[in-house]
Amino acid sequence: MIYLGTEAGLYRWTQGWSWPVYHSLQERRIRTVLAGGEGRLTVIDDAGKILETLNNGLSWKPVDLPVGVSSVSASCIGGSPLTMILATRGEGIYCRAVGNAWWTKIAQPVVENEAVTALCLTSTASPVLLAGVSGSGLFRTTDGGKTWAKVEGTPEDIHVIRSSGKMVVMGSSQGAWVSTDEGATFTQSEKGLEGVPQVYSLDISPKDPKWILAGAAAAAAVKGGIRPQGFQFGLYESKDGGKTWAKVIKRGLPELVAFDTISDIRFDPAEPECIIMAQGSGECWMTSNGGDYWVVISRAIESARSLSATG
Repeated sequence: MIYLGTEAGLYRWTQGWSWPVYHSLQERRIRTVLAGGEGRLTVIDDAGKILETLNNGLSWKPVDLPVGVSSVSASCIGGSPLTMILATRGEGIYCRAVGNAWWTKIAQPVVENEAVTALCLTSTASPVLLAGVSGSGLFRTTDGGKTWAKVEGTPEDIHVIRSSGKMVVMGSSQGAWVSTDEGATFTQSEKGLEGVPQVYSLDISPKDPKWILAGAAAAAAVKGGIRPQGFQFGLYESKDGGKTWAKVIKRGLPELVAFDTISDIRFDPAEPECIIMAQGSGECWMTSNGGDYWVVISRAIESARSLSATG
């Protein structure tokens, strides 16, 4: 199942359905969706309000931000017990067990006046927390935030981080970067992304970690030709763990994706051949056969901005 956070509430999609179904929170403009499985969902809306359900949306409970915190810059969920990590704008990083109202402040990377733009908690037995800090690169903690170490050689601006086991993939202003050791070291993965180095969204197949999808764009608007070329947003895939990339050009995939953003991508863990790609305009495209053929599944909902999947 894949959840869609939109400007008109929360929707869900399941393999075999031809259309996303309204789930709840219709009055909310959803910015972030975090799915923890077993009916546990946490969302953040445009006003910075956090809401949580432990029963798959039958009822929602507001979660207060940590005292003194005014806005959120990044978040993630994972671990056992299931834990939400929250990065704030200037007030530090916090964590809490899902279902618990109390936050615990943890140490953050020692970087003054710079925001955490991406967070990821690996799905390994002893989860590693990774934080992308604007202008400073990637930081890593293996002890729950007590101590941090900078991961040398990583790009300064990181947009998104995803993990599958010990494999971690980052999207940045300098293409994609891949780690096979829980984020301790990274290798730049740019072959095939030279013209579109800005990677804003990506996901790793739950069936085959060598299969990665990424939404990438040019560093600046492309000029020339008969009509405007936009930032040339495109869907790219790697079948070799990020060593090489190729633009996805398949039946049904929209030709005008260059004039839109790819806001998020998700594989369905229950049906890994099923993938949803959300665009900033609100369109959502789905494939049920591993990308050979794509169909639009929604043009009616308002701006799908965040996707989250659960088995």
